[in-house]
Amino acid sequence: MSDKIRALVVDDEELIRWSLSCGLRGIGINVDLASAGDDALEMIRKSAYDIVITDYKMSGLNGVELLEKIKAEGMKSLVIIISACLTQSIVKRAMECGAFICMSKPFGMNEILAVTQEAVKILKNDYALQNDYYDKNGSSFTTEAQRTK
Repeated sequence: MSDKIRALVVDDEELIRWSLSCGLRGIGINVDLASAGDDALEMIRKSAYDIVITDYKMSGLNGVELLEKIKAEGMKSLVIIISACLTQSIVKRAMECGAFICMSKPFGMNEILAVTQEAVKILKNDYALQNDYYDKNGSSFTTEAQRTK
């Protein structure tokens, strides 16, 4: 597995995108940015991401709709939904669709980075297990992000 995890941050608020990108880069994650769900889906289709951090409420696809499309297309990205307007029904729907976690805004940078680092641990463990399996069976395995290169 590549040492670098790739993440996509999707939020219509520029300050949120900028803050998250700075924090994520600070812990060694490669980061791309999108300001709308439709743009994010197009980016994901062209270049897979290991982690997607997306706002719920934005123009075009909302965060849960983006999650649904990611999962429906068989992409393995771990998706973190963030929003100032989370309700129990939104969280329930997101978790049923396969969200890694839902977080309410505002949140502290340390909090989102801790959640992201947990996602990275899961990804690295999952990839290590899969690599071990594939290595034993004479095949190779790559991360979701490496598959599109």
